[in-house]
Amino acid sequence: MKNLIYVFTGTGNSLVAAKKIAETLGDAEIRLIRNLPKPVDGKYERIGFVFPCYAAGAPAFVIDYIRNMNISKQSADYFFAVVTAGDKGANSISMISKELQRKGIELDFGTDLKTVGNYIALYAMNPSPEQKLKSADEQAEKIAQQILKKTRLDRNDSAFHANPFVTLYYNFAQLVFAAKGRKMHAEPSCTGCGLCVKLCPSGNIRMAGGVPEFGRECTQCMACVQ
Repeated sequence: MKNLIYVFTGTGNSLVAAKKIAETLGDAEIRLIRNLPKPVDGKYERIGFVFPCYAAGAPAFVIDYIRNMNISKQSADYFFAVVTAGDKGANSISMISKELQRKGIELDFGTDLKTVGNYIALYAMNPSPEQKLKSADEQAEKIAQQILKKTRLDRNDSAFHANPFVTLYYNFAQLVFAAKGRKMHAEPSCTGCGLCVKLCPSGNIRMAGGVPEFGRECTQCMACVQ
């Protein structure tokens, strides 16, 4: 494989975007960001990260994953990141860029992809998402073409610079997420099928007495609810 795309997804938006990019690039492997990272084996033409925006930044789970990755600037000729968001990715790209820099890697390209917001712990889902999803597909194709051409952003681009006030909000939100995670539970209508256990990227759910039991490592991706 010439191209490697790491994807963190809860509700599916980021996976759809990653598949569109992979289709355009051709000869691409998609790896889901779950639990411990697999070593980056060999040299790739492009390595990318596609993930949702959580509280105006990159999901803490994605940051931890990259931090634990065996990856270096020799792993690829070109590195990119795409953040899916209901509105804007805010500090997301700058956070990923900072983590990669700690490994000696310069992020070549990073951008937002506006799509349907699915954080139903805070707000209701869009009842008519068709137009927004169509627009997201069109954006994904344009972004994929930029990645195919190995478009490189100037280091002064705003995507690479975090807003300090947004950083304060993000740090506060992590505490809120942790509190919400501790309140996760199954309603009596749960059938005990165990699908949520299989979908949880952080391994936070286990079956106990035929129903899901939630731990303290919830990343608020909403995969179990969806």
